[in-house]
Amino acid sequence: MTKQLGNFSIFSPSKWMQTQVLMTRGFGSANSIPQSPILRENKHKFAWAVTDIAPPSPGRGIIGRSNNVDVTKGPNPIQRWHWLWKMLGFLNEDDRLFRHSTAVFQSCMNYTARPEYYFALGLPRSFRAQQALLMAYVWMVHRRLALEGKQGKVMQELVFDRLWEETVVRIRYQDISELTVSKYLAQVQQVCFNACMAYDKGLKNGPNVLQSAVAEHLLENETPEGLHIASIMAEHMKHELKNLEKVDAKYIMEGTIPWSTFPKIHVKATNIPKDYDDVVLIGQRFGNWRSALDNRGKLYYWNLTTRYSVWDRPTGDKLYEGEEQK
Repeated sequence: MTKQLGNFSIFSPSKWMQTQVLMTRGFGSANSIPQSPILRENKHKFAWAVTDIAPPSPGRGIIGRSNNVDVTKGPNPIQRWHWLWKMLGFLNEDDRLFRHSTAVFQSCMNYTARPEYYFALGLPRSFRAQQALLMAYVWMVHRRLALEGKQGKVMQELVFDRLWEETVVRIRYQDISELTVSKYLAQVQQVCFNACMAYDKGLKNGPNVLQSAVAEHLLENETPEGLHIASIMAEHMKHELKNLEKVDAKYIMEGTIPWSTFPKIHVKATNIPKDYDDVVLIGQRFGNWRSALDNRGKLYYWNLTTRYSVWDRPTGDKLYEGEEQK
């Protein structure tokens, strides 16, 4: 199956500012970091919304493989050397902000990585569609963080950093030449910024404007049916924004985001590709596993309980491995 970037046209890089992106991403482990104060003070409220950060891929070489462990069967090597990382300055404020911004972003990614949402919106599972739906939820979090003053502004910037880092590896996943990754990143950034500005304008200028923005930037469908779907989605986005405003900032800032139920939309599946069910969404859940991409843009899967990662998609009895330990 050939993967495509979608309908992103080629623009001159000089027409906009490209955000500087770190090409190496860090991954945290639930067993390698101190427990969140939020979880300590209240283990029940929004416990279902806590976001785990994806562990590293299975890795290459001895070092890479040694970091891939089942955390339920023995001590995590990162946790074992926790004192050393702290002494070297890795577990400082910057590290905390990195982990929290990663969790905030991954909450958006995990929520939108559901095939039924794409079917409901009449969207293919293309690069463009995945980026557009993810951007809509990042935008909602961005609006919520704007209410938190200086701390919120810092987190806004960090979440966008995580978005662009993830975008880089998603572009690599499309088998794009490494020499053109920066060019495509700049194009995707511009498309995302345009969508955010359109959604902002829609909130300010009324439901019809937001509906049109959703139809154009999320659905790429401005037909009567597309506008109908967009009106439902626009109402959902406004409802979600109100819902997020009611959630205490301490939860939002750590990536514990209680997203509401996606709206029920009945759409004619006329533009769904034949290979629709074969496409894996990044962050999609399969039993007790989720999909993820490593820095090279290579797809892997990690277990939600054991945090062990594998290259091949689990099937059969392995699909629900670890659930009995929850």
